[in-house]
Amino acid sequence: MNRLHLRTLGMSWPIRVLLAVALGLIIYAYFHGRGQDAPPEPAATSTSKSAAGASVAAGASGAPAASASDAGASDTATTTERPPIDLFPSQNWQPPPLPPPPPDTVRRPPPLPPEPPPLPCTVRSLWLDEHGVFYIVIAGAGREFPLCVNYQKKGFLRRGDVILNAYRIDEIGKDVRFTYLPLKRHQTLPLGELK
Repeated sequence: MNRLHLRTLGMSWPIRVLLAVALGLIIYAYFHGRGQDAPPEPAATSTSKSAAGASVAAGASGAPAASASDAGASDTATTTERPPIDLFPSQNWQPPPLPPPPPDTVRRPPPLPPEPPPLPCTVRSLWLDEHGVFYIVIAGAGREFPLCVNYQKKGFLRRGDVILNAYRIDEIGKDVRFTYLPLKRHQTLPLGELK
């Protein structure tokens, strides 16, 4: 067998030097990194080293010193454990929830509309003439207001007329319906049972 010589490979002198330096660095990193594979000792190890130093100083009393060094070792084991690093944490692409509205802008129900005053009118009289026309007389505020259902007689109030400057007559029938104009609210004046 032929032996392999560097001179027979045909490499130049600078390449041989670079290969030797690279091989030296690899060997150095291998032996130097062996001691660093152990987990780093935190500050609690100084107490375990002092406990170990106390056990060496104690000499013959090995049992108490061993228990002290075991206690220090268990402390370092619990303190050197690191939580695993999550390289791919879960992500939430939803927008964050809206903050609650400020307490001043809480919606309150709208206030109830004001009620109109009670009708100041009462039914004074009802009658039916010989032609079948129905008449009503309403008294209110010291005045009398004659109403005609068929709207045919002059001097009688009809639908759409306003009494007491606030009540519009909307309908005359089995009862009289008014609209209180300042509030635009409807009110009814019952006529009672008609015979």
